[in-house]
Amino acid sequence: MRTPSLESYENPLAQEMGQRLSELFPRWWILEQARASGFVERVRNLDPMVFLGHLVLAFGSLSHLCLLQLHRSHQKVAPDQMSWPAFYDRFTPELLEFLKRCLERAMARVVFEALPARETESLEACDIREIVAIDSTLIPLHPDLAESFPNARSTTCPAAAKLNVQLGLLNRAPRAFSISSGKTAESPLLPTEAWMEGHLLLFDLGYFKIERFREIDDSGGFFISRLKTNSNPLLLRSLREGPGNRIDLRHWRLREVEPYLRRQVLDAEGFFAPSNITDKKVREIEEDPAFRPLRFVGVKNEKTGEYHLYVTHLPADKVSPEEIADLYRARWAVEIFFKELKSHFGLSSIGSGKKHIVEIVICVALLTVIVSGQVRRELEKEPRSDVKEMGPLIYAEHFHHISTGLLQAVLYHEGFLFDPASLWIGAIRADPLPEHYRRGRLEDVYRQREPN
Repeated sequence: MRTPSLESYENPLAQEMGQRLSELFPRWWILEQARASGFVERVRNLDPMVFLGHLVLAFGSLSHLCLLQLHRSHQKVAPDQMSWPAFYDRFTPELLEFLKRCLERAMARVVFEALPARETESLEACDIREIVAIDSTLIPLHPDLAESFPNARSTTCPAAAKLNVQLGLLNRAPRAFSISSGKTAESPLLPTEAWMEGHLLLFDLGYFKIERFREIDDSGGFFISRLKTNSNPLLLRSLREGPGNRIDLRHWRLREVEPYLRRQVLDAEGFFAPSNITDKKVREIEEDPAFRPLRFVGVKNEKTGEYHLYVTHLPADKVSPEEIADLYRARWAVEIFFKELKSHFGLSSIGSGKKHIVEIVICVALLTVIVSGQVRRELEKEPRSDVKEMGPLIYAEHFHHISTGLLQAVLYHEGFLFDPASLWIGAIRADPLPEHYRRGRLEDVYRQREPN
């Protein structure tokens, strides 16, 4: 594939990219937040700009996370030389607070792109500005953290962190996240903030909660969720029009009418009602001016012959059942996002036994994903670039090769002039050798025994 080269900071494109990343995290802002969070008091042996840039971009060049590897890569590319103990001592709760502020800024400043024209016609009619997929994943941790991060599967992995992410599908960047123990249920993690106005939320069965559907509606947002197998809503009327014999769905339960369905699509209004509800109570609910029925959609799977059932409140006259199924299918992007984090950005497991380091690793991985996404959007603008044709996982692998050049470009843009050869020499001098490397060689011992 034809991809622009960013492996050298002297490349004009790399320098332009360094300028863009510097605009995302200006030096003055980094210094201000580093002091406010308590991460640094004075800029002497450690420059927060260099440290942050290295943490974020080094994640793109390491196949798996290791603090010693991070230190070695820091010595190779950073102008400031730090010994291993000094580097390790920087991973403090204050660093975590500093990274959270950086992550909050990065998520807020991500530029939202417009949906392709073929997808926006129905969504624009509903005033939907963004699609957000909500999901979570488990990250295995060191057993020493079983008390802080207990896992539901305690026999196989006693400690695990649950990373809950709200992923914007238009720019494929996280807009919010939370970290909890592996035992935490997913449903309480579903947001109900004011930002949901004009947003379409996609979530799986782990977040299914009837009370939240009304809260999302009251907030001015929209949602699509799969329907639980034990859910049996009461239907009020069919929303499908056209020729052919139709079943009168009024006061039928969804699971009762499902065996009689012959069409490819089910589209009906209804609500979640208790099994013992009376007809009189149903009429009272329907006559209530505040009553807002939900929409239940079923799209038949040609291979299995079964219906994929969804619940939503998107208007039937603006979004068709087929579009609802396609929109929910886009939720798969969050699964690819988690696979990218675990396969290429060091979150397959975290071996540290310290709680704050676990959260530091997760924050840095999310920052790296945001930065790599920003770089991708800039590379896609380049002529003769095939970056658009790359899938997320292929691009993440390509990001490995350009991250070091990007870091040097950012530092070069901020005025850090350095000789790469001198950095390698400094890295060798500062890099601690393992103890077994310090043992004498066999031939040296043999020479000592030779007679003069």
